[in-house]
Amino acid sequence: TFLAMFRIACRAFSTSVRRSLATNIQKNVRCLQNNTFSNVRSFSTEGQNNLVKVLESEIKEEKQQLNMSTVPKEFSIKSYKGSTFVLERNDSDGVTVEVEVNLAGSVYTDVDGQDSEMQQSAGDEDAPLESTPEMVIRLVRKSNQQSVTFTCAMPRPGDDAMEGDEDLTPTYSVQTVEVLNVPGYFVYSDLFDDKVFESIMSMLIDRGLNLTFQQELQSFCTSEEHRLYCTFLESLKDFCR
Repeated sequence: TFLAMFRIACRAFSTSVRRSLATNIQKNVRCLQNNTFSNVRSFSTEGQNNLVKVLESEIKEEKQQLNMSTVPKEFSIKSYKGSTFVLERNDSDGVTVEVEVNLAGSVYTDVDGQDSEMQQSAGDEDAPLESTPEMVIRLVRKSNQQSVTFTCAMPRPGDDAMEGDEDLTPTYSVQTVEVLNVPGYFVYSDLFDDKVFESIMSMLIDRGLNLTFQQELQSFCTSEEHRLYCTFLESLKDFCR
């Protein structure tokens, strides 16, 4: 009938209009996306290319200064993940000595420029800055798995740290002490009287954690931190390509 034919014609016209609108909308969206991405690329390419060139030059200079260093004597690397490593040594009395270090953010420069001046006066302007990380020393007794943990810090540039004397007293500072039997609890070393603190330092020195150990550890940390810094620059450059 005429009414049925009219309905079919209206339905076909409506479908055609919807398809045409959808096609036009898709074209407009694609055009907008292309223009947007094109603007973003043109905006960021120059800055990224300049950064890549600067990084390439910086990486070349840094790699020329890379120096390899070994872990402190009698220690071995137990684990190394990201910027954190753990050194381990087994003593003859059944105690395991563990030293955990995180190298992230371990390089400091003296605010007043004193450290830079000292480097220049020593004729070592191109030497990498020293890594002075915090470290966690853990003494674990294998027989009963009891442990004592010392959170320590190495002196930073500009600190008034006293020099080690003839008995190889280290210049790192013990900040906190924990024991496994009292989980979650620690004591600041400032709370100990002089006799207790001196006895703690004597125990660590007897374990070979003396000035020589500190110097060897700091040399290894400086070398590893510099290597990680070069890797960081490489990754940043790869992102900007």
